[in-house]
Amino acid sequence: MQRIVTFSRLLIAVGTIGLWGCGLHDAATTQQNSVSAFVAASTQDAIKDVAAKFTRDTGIAVKISPGGSNTLAQQILNGAEADVFLSANEQWADAVKEKGFVAETRPLLTNGLVLVAPKENPAGIKKPEDLLGAKVEHVALAGENVPAGIYGKQSLSSLHVYDDLVSNKKIVRGKDVRATLNLVELGEVAAGVVYATDAATSDRVVVVYTFDEKSHDPIRYPLVLLKHGEQNPAAKKWFDNLGSASAATIFEKYGFQLLK
Repeated sequence: MQRIVTFSRLLIAVGTIGLWGCGLHDAATTQQNSVSAFVAASTQDAIKDVAAKFTRDTGIAVKISPGGSNTLAQQILNGAEADVFLSANEQWADAVKEKGFVAETRPLLTNGLVLVAPKENPAGIKKPEDLLGAKVEHVALAGENVPAGIYGKQSLSSLHVYDDLVSNKKIVRGKDVRATLNLVELGEVAAGVVYATDAATSDRVVVVYTFDEKSHDPIRYPLVLLKHGEQNPAAKKWFDNLGSASAATIFEKYGFQLLK
């Protein structure tokens, strides 16, 4: 009887180990067939389309996490398990690289910067200097450490408008560029500074001014393959795909220009 019990326990143990091993195999397979992508908020619509085509073509799922580049970079530095990072400026890509989180990087996209107002433009804004007028109570910029907010401050400063907006307490901040656009769409501010591609996604705002590209640092979106994704073949395929001709067609549809 003792032998039977012992043998039964052995069978149960072997079966449990087998199931556990299958679980590990399934988890590894899932990891190899999926990618975690942290992307600048301004790219999210284009990226979702690129990812949908990529998944149809390869069967690899792409989990997209959009947000302010500064926030995403900080999450990576704090140990978030992302495979690929698309930043809206070089500063936050460099911050991640300096801490040893980067396997490979290359320039991918560029964009333009515009001033938008609610579609009816009740304050009658035509140029940045109009933001100082009495009809304008608030102007939206992305957060101070968000790339769109940095570029916006540079452009408004070059036109000698920014300091007066600050002293008159007119500036309100969105957590990222999409939140900034939303403030304008809702009419909570008289105007806001966003990327040209963001303005193009909305039928509730009107572009009233396009900033000269010389008024701010070059807008460059670096694409980063992170160390976490270096050993994931699916992540490398996704990284390479983002620089492909098919992805370029989608990015251009959304108004981005590709960097060579």
